[in-house]
Amino acid sequence: MYLGNSGPQDRISAFTGGNVRWQMAQCSGCVPGQIGTFIYKITAPGAGGYTEKFRPLAEHVTWMGGETTFTFSVK
Repeated sequence: MYLGNSGPQDRISAFTGGNVRWQMAQCSGCVPGQIGTFIYKITAPGAGGYTEKFRPLAEHVTWMGGETTFTFSVK
């Protein structure tokens, strides 16, 4: 399981240093309904307002669920 940049899929983000996907850090053998953890670092590119969108996926299989949107204000 992975968490990927979305809106559009696999887009390059100024926050993520070129990474577009992160592997699940915890939850071996997850099945539907369980909770998994993703750990990733972001770096603010400069002052301003930003929107980042992420979506879970099964690598080489399918994108799943809806997007999660975060809005940042960097000062």
